[in-house]
Amino acid sequence: MLITRDIFVKKFTWSEKKNKWLKKHRNISFEEVLERIADHILDVKGNIKHKDQKLFIIEIHNYPWVVPFKETKDEIFLITAFPDRRLKEEFGYE
Repeated sequence: MLITRDIFVKKFTWSEKKNKWLKKHRNISFEEVLERIADHILDVKGNIKHKDQKLFIIEIHNYPWVVPFKETKDEIFLITAFPDRRLKEEFGYE
């Protein structure tokens, strides 16, 4: 018996202007965020305020960060990244 599955890998994209802003103001880049999504993802949640977005919750430098994104059939567009102290307790950070 032959079993096959189609695996589709979505392309990650972002605004280069926002990436520069993140580097300057939050000392992080979307490139680093992408590396962390690969192996330090804590959760994926819906965005209550923006129904067309979802949220990656990832660990960066031993702290929970939120990365809002929009997803289409072909890509995941990263919007921004920010640390969230409210998630520290939820994910066991002190």
